[in-house]
Amino acid sequence: MNKVVGLIPARSGSERLKRKNYLKFGDFSIVENTIVKTIESDSFDKIYLSSDDETLSELAYKYDINFHLRDIQDANSSATSEQVVAKFLEDIFCEYVVWVNTASPLQTVNDIRNSVKEFLDSNKSCFVAVNKIYTHCSYNTEPINFSFNESFAKTQDLIPINKYIYSTMGWRSKTFKDNMNKGHKGLFSRDILEVEVSSYAGFLLKTIDDYNLINLVNSHIGELNA
Repeated sequence: MNKVVGLIPARSGSERLKRKNYLKFGDFSIVENTIVKTIESDSFDKIYLSSDDETLSELAYKYDINFHLRDIQDANSSATSEQVVAKFLEDIFCEYVVWVNTASPLQTVNDIRNSVKEFLDSNKSCFVAVNKIYTHCSYNTEPINFSFNESFAKTQDLIPINKYIYSTMGWRSKTFKDNMNKGHKGLFSRDILEVEVSSYAGFLLKTIDDYNLINLVNSHIGELNA
């Protein structure tokens, strides 16, 4: 059994941004960019590209990774993330599975590598990548990390909010399957590790505006890091 498996989900359809996994991104497509970074992270015993589009098996072959063909019902817009993971773990035996998200094309190789390492070094059953947000936040007008009765805090003095960005997320396979068998419906459990990653990883590709912005950032990323 492989200890750590990388899962790159890439369904052919997308409601808000049509065929987003096939769009051009620098020298690659969106999905190819994720494959290359996942390989370069050197964090996995095996990597699987999981898709309902069988033609993507050629891309998996090109990069010498594995292809997992998804059933149609696991690739439509109503398919949930936990459904995708559960089905994958029915077919593929591993101790840990880590989802590497194509919708985070700006995540770095170090983002992937460090998140996997932190997860494996922990005793947690699951993890999710987060960005720490230092801003005043409320829920239904009720303050979360500040008070209306106190002086308006400087943002750097606030308790940060951890924003789930899903660039990477992972599970101890046995615990995930045991929880599902017990009737747990969620993707995560309370025994979760929140791993901080770069702000670049937090740029999520959902719409055409996201795509234009992400490509603009990518075209200047060398200058921004100089």
